[in-house]
Amino acid sequence: AILVKNIFDLHLENNDLPFLFWKSAVPFIAISLITAWLKYRERSDAEALGQDYVHELRNRMFSRLCRTELRQLDYHGRGDIILRFASDLTAIRQWISLGLARMLVAGITLITAISALCFINLTLAFVVGTVLLLNALVSGFLGHRLQHSFREARRSRSYLANNLTEKISSITTVKVSGQRRREKNRIEQQSLRLVAAMVARAKAIGMHRAVTEGSLLIATSLVLLVGILLSKNSDSATSPGTVVAAMTIVALLTQPLRNIGRLYEYWHGANIAYEKLDHFLIKTGTPRRERPQETGPGIIT
Repeated sequence: AILVKNIFDLHLENNDLPFLFWKSAVPFIAISLITAWLKYRERSDAEALGQDYVHELRNRMFSRLCRTELRQLDYHGRGDIILRFASDLTAIRQWISLGLARMLVAGITLITAISALCFINLTLAFVVGTVLLLNALVSGFLGHRLQHSFREARRSRSYLANNLTEKISSITTVKVSGQRRREKNRIEQQSLRLVAAMVARAKAIGMHRAVTEGSLLIATSLVLLVGILLSKNSDSATSPGTVVAAMTIVALLTQPLRNIGRLYEYWHGANIAYEKLDHFLIKTGTPRRERPQETGPGIIT
């Protein structure tokens, strides 16, 4: 941002192209290379973090499953157990890799960007900070609807997976007993409920992302308009370079704000997954209480 400001305020008046190249272009190239390397490390390290967490959790779940009595497995259902190892673990991995890790990166980026804006121009920093605060409040207000849509989609998917797993394992019985039409209608109804739940979930996610995208556009527009008004004020120290530098910082906030906007999605998905896994780990693997055996002869009936 400071480089952009200096280019517009100082270097454009200087026709010395070599000076402009060494003072501006080379630092820009260096910053771009460093940023690209950091993005690579962010993605790979975050994925390794999430995979390591899920790997340990998956091993513990399977160990608990091996100690589970058959009657408890019948209570859960095979499709429900498969969802625990597939869908729920995926939701938790996304929260670790794409939620928590990116939240740390985005938080550092936001703090640094706002600090840079305060250094460049306090008024523009106040404008951007106000828009970001309103974005956070509206996103929090929409959080309840998002959580409800995630729960409904998760419930519909669980019902369909259980039914499909059961029918696939006993497809011979379904054919012999002449229940193909009835089971087909049942699968179709459950599939339609899942479609409706997933569409409602997509609408809630779309509304949430629309708020974030709208906030970014509003912040960019306000910085441009307020910056122009300040630059026309003779008493203000705001220059065209200051306005462009502020817009550069807002542009750098685009990806972190989008990542923060998706935190609600990963968080709600992981919350539901944690609840289901907690219930699974409590209900499975409990050793059966053996009756004390009496000594002496016994009678077999």
